Amino acid sequence: MTDETLPPPLFDLDDFDPAPSPLRLLGAPTAFPTLPSRWDGDVVRWDDWQELPLSSVEFHGKSYQCAACGTAARPYTSLGRRQPGTGEVFEVIRRHKTIRSRWGKSYRIPVYDHATAWPVIQWIATRCGWCGLTEVVDLDSDETWILDDTDYGPDGSRRPEDTPHPAALALEDLTP
Repeated sequence: MTDETLPPPLFDLDDFDPAPSPLRLLGAPTAFPTLPSRWDGDVVRWDDWQELPLSSVEFHGKSYQCAACGTAARPYTSLGRRQPGTGEVFEVIRRHKTIRSRWGKSYRIPVYDHATAWPVIQWIATRCGWCGLTEVVDLDSDETWILDDTDYGPDGSRRPEDTPHPAALALEDLTP
């Protein structure tokens, strides 16, 4: 068959434009305000936005739905690492020392040392690609925060004065 005997194509591939994704319609997550560079005074480094991976929960009927706009589109996520302060150290186990009792039983005892602190993942941010709702989960306190305009200032996000940190509440419960 030659080109003259072929039927004409149904559409021209040069004109074909696949349906745009919601993020192309509204902008990528980076089109919304950047995440706060400080959180309660600590310096934070955020990863690039990535689409939230599919979990097994969604296979069992519980799919994600944005609390603000109700879309079922997959949100985007970013991990926030707390940068260590100057001179901050972690207590780490360097090795184990073996001790033998006089009856011949051996025990392994950890030997602790101090190491220069490294960045620690402390926050997980999710952002809806449709409406821009941004929630941040604090992995230390298990609190979820919905970011608003006050969180995007030069000082970053701060805990409201009337909301004590859960660690402070736990200490109050322990004191007689």
